[in-house]
Amino acid sequence: MIKQNLLLLLLCITAIGTTFAQDNKSKSAQEWQKEQLNEMQKLEADQNKEMQDMTDERTKYIQRMDAEFSNYLKERWQEFHAFKGVKSSEKPKPVIPPVAKPVVFTPPVAQSPVVTPPVSKSPVVTSPVAKVPVVTPPVRPFEQVTPLPTKPLVNLPFVAVAPVVPVLPTIKKSGFPVQDINFAYYGTPIKLQYDLQLDAINIIGVGEDEISNAWSELCKINYAPLVKDLFETRNRMNLNDWGYYQLIQQFSDNAFHKDSQKSKFVTWFLLTKSGFKAKLGKENNQFLLMVAVKSDLYAVSFITVDDVKYYILSNYSNGSLFTYKNDFPEATHMMDMAIPTIPTLALNLIKATVKMGEDSIVVKTNKNLLAFYNDYPQCDLEVYFNSQPSKLFQESIANITHGRTGEEALAYLLSFIQHLNYQTDTEQFGKEKFMFPDEFFFFPASDCDDRATLFAYLSKEFVHFKAIGLNYTEHVSTAIAIPEWKSGDYIIYKNIRYTSCDPTYVGADVGMTMPKFKKVSANIIVP
Repeated sequence: MIKQNLLLLLLCITAIGTTFAQDNKSKSAQEWQKEQLNEMQKLEADQNKEMQDMTDERTKYIQRMDAEFSNYLKERWQEFHAFKGVKSSEKPKPVIPPVAKPVVFTPPVAQSPVVTPPVSKSPVVTSPVAKVPVVTPPVRPFEQVTPLPTKPLVNLPFVAVAPVVPVLPTIKKSGFPVQDINFAYYGTPIKLQYDLQLDAINIIGVGEDEISNAWSELCKINYAPLVKDLFETRNRMNLNDWGYYQLIQQFSDNAFHKDSQKSKFVTWFLLTKSGFKAKLGKENNQFLLMVAVKSDLYAVSFITVDDVKYYILSNYSNGSLFTYKNDFPEATHMMDMAIPTIPTLALNLIKATVKMGEDSIVVKTNKNLLAFYNDYPQCDLEVYFNSQPSKLFQESIANITHGRTGEEALAYLLSFIQHLNYQTDTEQFGKEKFMFPDEFFFFPASDCDDRATLFAYLSKEFVHFKAIGLNYTEHVSTAIAIPEWKSGDYIIYKNIRYTSCDPTYVGADVGMTMPKFKKVSANIIVP
C-alpha cells in the first residue's frame, strides 16, 4: 500500500516537475526529479524502519510477557474446588405429553374431535422414517383471553464476537524445518505445518518448574506461523469458538497422541496464544484443560476464579485441583458458544423420509455436521434458538407447509410437530441433550425444548411471524406474534402481542397453554 501511494505521488511530482523546471534556470528537469525521487525513497525507508521498529518492540514486549508468565508459573499453584456441572433443568420434564381436551362452548357447537395417535416408542435403527398423521385443527374462539406471566429478567439474544487475531512475534528465522500434519476434522481433510523443534520438546512431570520450563521452550520456537494457519483454517471453514478449540485439540491429538500430557499442554499453549482465557490445571499428576465460557455449560465441571467460571474440558473425577490464578496478559477472550454461521465441512449426505399424513418430504443434511453437533456441550437454550439450519436442510424442507400460508400454515406446523414421537432426553439418550434444527429428524423422538426450537424457526422462516421461546425450567414452549390475532393466551413483549403456541401440547390449538403453566412465570428466549 505504501509503495502504491509513493508511486502515485511520484507521478504527480513528475508532472509538476516538468512545468516547474521550465522556470527553474539553475536545475534541469531531470536533476530536480532525481532529487525528489531520492527524497521519496528516503521517506519510504524511514517509514519501513519505523514499522520494523514497532514490530521489533512488539516482539520484545511479547518476549517480556512470556518470561514474566514463565516465572509466574513457577510459583506454588493454588488449590481450587471444582463444582460438579449443573443440569439444565433441575425438574423433570413431562414423561408423556398432555393431550388437549376439546373446548366446550355455551351454546354448544358441534365440532370434530382432534385425532391424537398413540405415542410410539419404537427406536429407529436405520434411516429414520417419521409417520405423522397430521391434523390441521380449526381456529376456535376461546372463552377467556389470559395474559401469561413472565419473569422480569429476559435472556437477550446471543451476539457472537470473534476473538481479535493476536499480534504474534516476528519470525526471526526463515526457512526453518517444518513437520507436516494431516488429519480429518469431522470428515474434512486438514493440512497444517509446525516447527519441527516442537517434536523435541518433552513435557516432563507436572511440577511448577517443569511446566514453567516447557512454556519457555514453546515460546522459543516459531509458533506464529502455526497460529496464523489455524486462524486462516478457522475463517475458511466458518468455525465458531468451539469449532476453533476442536481444531486445535484435534491438531494436538494427531501430532502428539490423543489425550496425552503433551497434547493437552500444546492445546493450552495454542489457545492462550490465540487470545483465549484458558488455564492448565493438574490433578493426580494429570493435566486438565480449562476454558472460560461466556454462557453456561451444563453437566460440565468447573472452577470459579474471580467470579469467572472455567469449565474443565478434560476427563475429570470432581473434587479439588491445582492451577494458577492469573491468566496470560493478552489471553482475554471468553469462549462464545453461539454459532453465527454453519461450519463448512466436507459433505457426507444423509437423508430421512418424514411422512406428514398423506404427504411426505425427504429431509437432507450433512452427517459430518451432525457429528460436530454430537460433540457440542449442552449450553444455554439461546444458542439453539439462535442457530440457523444448514442450506441443505433448509432447501429440503422448503415445501413443508405444502402451499399453506399465514395462520393456516402456522396451525398446520403446530399440529405436525405435536404429533411426532415424544420421548424425554433421559429416556432416549440417558442424559439431557438439546437438538439443533439439523438434528431434529435424525433421531427417533424429540422432547419439548427440541420441538420449541424447531417450531420457532419454522414459524419465522415459512410463516414469517416473529417467535419467542418460553422457558418454564421444567418445560419449554413458544409464543408467536400473529398479526391481528386476539384469541387465546398471550404475552406482551416489547409492545408486541405473542400468542401461546405449544408444540408439545398434543391437539392444542393456537392460543392454548398447558393448564399446569398458565400461572407459572417463564423466561423469554429471544431468537
